[in-house]
Amino acid sequence: MITAATTTLPEAPLVSVVVHNYNHAPFLHERLGSIAAQTFRDFELIVLDDASTDDSVAVIRELERQIPMRVQLNAKNSGSPYAQWNTGLHLARGRYLWIADSDDRARPDMLGRLVQAMQQHPRVGLAFCRCQVIERDGQERNELMPAGNPQWEHDFVADGRTFCREQLALSSLVATASAVLLRCQVMRQIGGADPSYRLMGDWLVYALMLQHCDLAYVAQPLNEYRRHSGTVRSTTQQSALPREEHRRVVEVIRQHDAALGRAFEVGYHTYWSHLSRIAGDRRQARHHAWQAIRLNWRKPYCWRMLRDSLF
Repeated sequence: MITAATTTLPEAPLVSVVVHNYNHAPFLHERLGSIAAQTFRDFELIVLDDASTDDSVAVIRELERQIPMRVQLNAKNSGSPYAQWNTGLHLARGRYLWIADSDDRARPDMLGRLVQAMQQHPRVGLAFCRCQVIERDGQERNELMPAGNPQWEHDFVADGRTFCREQLALSSLVATASAVLLRCQVMRQIGGADPSYRLMGDWLVYALMLQHCDLAYVAQPLNEYRRHSGTVRSTTQQSALPREEHRRVVEVIRQHDAALGRAFEVGYHTYWSHLSRIAGDRRQARHHAWQAIRLNWRKPYCWRMLRDSLF
C-alpha cells in the first residue's frame, strides 16, 4: 500500500517582521543586521522591495545568503508605503507585526521589550518605544522622540480611546513605524492601512486601532530613527501634501466618531497654527488659533496659541 506523503508546515512565529524598502541600499546592512541581532528570536523576517532603482535588490540578495528571510520584489512601484504595509500584513503568519522601515535600526532588546508589553497586557494592541534620532551616517543626536512631557520618561499602559482623544489627536507622537509593534488581529479588524496616503497613513492606522484596544509605551529609546534627505517625509514637507492628508485623517476619524473627530480637528488647527507662526505667517497662525478656540474654548493651550500668534 502506498501512502501519500504529508508536509508539516513550520509552526507560526510569534512575530512577523516586515521590512519595506525603496532605494535604501546604503542602510540595508545596518537595518537587517539589527533585526538579526535581536535577543528575542521567535520571529520571521519578510523583506519587500518596492521596485528600487538603486542597488537595493543586489544588497538584499547578498544578505539573503546570511540571514533567513522571505523576499518579495515588486516589478512596479506601488506609490505608497502603506500598500507595502498591507502586503506585509497579508504575508504575516505571526500574532504580532513589526513594520521596520528600511533606513532605521533597532537596539538588540527592542523586540523583546515590546513583545513583553503585549504578552503582559492582552488588551494592548499597539506597543511603541521611544526613539533615538540618528544622522544619515548613524551618529546619534541628543534628541529623543517623543519628548516635551514628563510622561515620556516612564513606561505606561493606557486606555486606547482615552489616549487617542487626549494625546494622539493633537500629534502623531510616534516618530516612525519602526518603533511600533502591532497586534495583527486588530489591524486586520480595521481593514489594514489606506494605500492612498503617502505620509499620514500610519497615524490613521494607530487612531483606528486604538478604538478597539489599549496602548503600551516603553520609555527606553530602543529604536534608532534616521533623519536624512531621502525620506518620503523630507521630500514632501514643503508641498501641500501634509496639510491635505492631515485634513483627510480628521474627516475619516469624524466619520467613525464625531466627538473624536472634533478632538482631531482641534489638533489640526493647533498644529498648523504652530507651523504658521514658525513660518512667520501670523495671519494664518491667528486663523487656526481662533478655529481651535471655537471648537474647544476651555483648553488653555488654544488661548496660548492665539497669544503667541499676536506677538
